[in-house]
Amino acid sequence: MAKKTETRPATGHINPFGLRMQPDLRDRLEAAAAAEGRSLNAEIVARLEESFQMEEGVESLEQMTGALEHSQQLLMKSMTQFQAKMDMLIHSLPPEMRRAVDESLAVTPGKKVKT
Repeated sequence: MAKKTETRPATGHINPFGLRMQPDLRDRLEAAAAAEGRSLNAEIVARLEESFQMEEGVESLEQMTGALEHSQQLLMKSMTQFQAKMDMLIHSLPPEMRRAVDESLAVTPGKKVKT
């Protein structure tokens, strides 16, 4: 595979960093680097950068999950309040109208909305 063109800043000013690793891990990294058309060092750096991006993604997902859970709580509260108001309105109807409303709100035959 042809070497990828990277838009990274020059690395001449970066001090080298020695890294010890098991031979099987090095073999896997070298194979991945070759498949991506980059050096072993570039592969290691790319994978490290990706790990930080994944952490940021997880944090973002956790924030979104929290916001969705809060929205769900608000929705459930609103639905409960709506149901209570509907129950009050239905109970204020004359009995014959209440039966008609109950029948029209039935979800399945024989199952009616709580009144």
